[in-house]
Order: sequence, then structure tokens, then C-alpha cells
Amino acid sequence: MYSGGRSKVTGRGCATALRAKITREVHRVYNFEGMSLSKRARYGTYILACSWALASELPVRVYSIADGLRSTSVNRIGADSKGFLWLSTSDGAARFDGYRFLNFSLGDGLSNRRVNDVLETRSGAIWVATAGGLCRLGKAPGSAPAVEREYLPPGSHWISRLLEPRSSSAAATVLWCGTDSGLFRFTPQDGKFQRVALESTPPGRDPFIFDLYEDRSSNLWAGTDEGLYQFTGDTQAARYTVRQGLPAKQVTAVRQDSSGKIWAATWQGAARLSEGRADLVLNRANGLAGDYLYSLLPLSNGDLWFGGVGGVTVTDAAGVEIGRAHV
Repeated sequence: MYSGGRSKVTGRGCATALRAKITREVHRVYNFEGMSLSKRARYGTYILACSWALASELPVRVYSIADGLRSTSVNRIGADSKGFLWLSTSDGAARFDGYRFLNFSLGDGLSNRRVNDVLETRSGAIWVATAGGLCRLGKAPGSAPAVEREYLPPGSHWISRLLEPRSSSAAATVLWCGTDSGLFRFTPQDGKFQRVALESTPPGRDPFIFDLYEDRSSNLWAGTDEGLYQFTGDTQAARYTVRQGLPAKQVTAVRQDSSGKIWAATWQGAARLSEGRADLVLNRANGLAGDYLYSLLPLSNGDLWFGGVGGVTVTDAAGVEIGRAHV
């Protein structure tokens, strides 16, 4: 089933054609009196991406169990270097080549059916984070991947997030593993997990890791249920909670915007960090579609997308709302 070639999923030509169609439809359907050209483009693209009225004109397809997907509860989506999509689901991991799904679950060797994350390292290995440990997929030449080995961090089986830092290499791979009981540094060469000490409240409790992110200065950020942690190397450099201005201590996502500012998504809105504190907080009262946020995506043009309970919101770099869609 595995050919070693590139899948059809990531085609620049298809994406360019879709963007061109969106632009034409924006100018045909909507009238943006009084808006600048840049804001027209951003707002129009947002409307078309979210509009039910135009959904039938866009190349949208829904994949379900009938198409070979083992579960329709999808926790995360990523892509590997060959262009295959990897879906983390509640019943295993699924690799999609644009035509069919290749599924991995308990019967294929995974330690638990719930998959929280899938990561390809620079060495080409595929790592699967499950609710029952960490699994590595390997393959013989010309064959499909198979579960090769599983690893369990001490004191925890639930692995929520994986991150390979820039300092990692094919010869000396390092993985950051976020779990339901803290953060670990994992080295596949010897199969060892090293627990990273985190300041927490109450003392002695290891926080649940929601998200891991490496910024452009190679600092590691960990969004947890006890705040946002910043690391320089393996050392904790800072911790942000409601005392530093976060709207809530539960940080579900963290990203760096085009200007270098760090943003945190929480259960009570989003916050922008500056000089050790939150200098801007966004919530439902000042523009977000909802307070309970799951995801955050900064774009290169400065816009930010926030997703959560209540819908999707798009703002500019200053946090001024550009568009919103409720669900």
C-alpha cells in the first residue's frame, strides 16, 4: 500500500486556484463600502471560508467511517514530509494519502486506541502519542508502517503532545512529551524519559500539558492546567498565571505572532504577553465568538485566528476583530 511517493494532498496549484476562486467570489457577492483593500481581502476570505451559503460552490468533501476512517472523533491533524495527512482519533491513528485511509489501532499494536498526537521527526520516524504511552512506527522497505515499539514515561501513560526541538537531529533525536502528569524529555536512543521539574499549585502536583510550542528564539512554551510555562533549555524561565494577567490558568494553546509576541489561548479568552505580563486580553465581551478557546493560529500578515466553543474569530495584530462565525 505504501509506494514511497508523495501524496496528492498538498498541491500548490490546487491551493492557488482555490484562493483565486475565493477572491473572485468575494468581489462578486459582497460589497465592502468604506473598507481598505487589505481589510476587504481579509474579511472577504474569512466570510467565504465560513459561509454556509457558498459552501456548495467550494470543493468540500466530508470523510467518514464509510470512507475507511475508523473514528469520526478527530483530535488533531498533521502532515509528514511526504505530504501524507495523519489524523489522531479516538480509535487510533489514520494516514490519508488523498484516496484512502490506512488505520492503526489496538489490533495493529498501539498501546491504547485513543491517539492525541502524531509527529514525524527529522530522522523520518513516526511517533504516536496515545492515552497508553508513546509508540514508534517503523516499516520495512516497500511496506506500510507498523508499530515497532512502545514506551511509557514513569508515573504517566497519557501523552497529550509531542514536540521535536530545533536542537534535535537525526543522529541525536530529542522529543518533548507533554502528559497528564507533567513534562518529559525523551531520548529514543536509550529509551529514557527525564521528568522536567515544574513549579505548580498546589506544590507537588504535576500539571496536565495541553500544548507545546517552540518560539523563534528556541524557547519552549508549555500550556497547562496550571498556567503557561516558559523554558530556556531544560530550565524553567517563567510561569504565567492569572497573577500575570492571564484570563484563566488553563492554557490550551500558545503561539508566536508575526511581530514576535506570544499569545495564549485559555478557558476564559486569549492573552498577549509582553515584558512578563499579559498586556492585552481578548474575550467574548470585547469581540471573541466565545471565551472557551481550544486553538490559536497567527498568520504571517499579522491576523490571528481563535477557535473554541461558540465559533471562530479573526482579529488583526492589535486584537481588533475582523470577522466572526458562530456555530
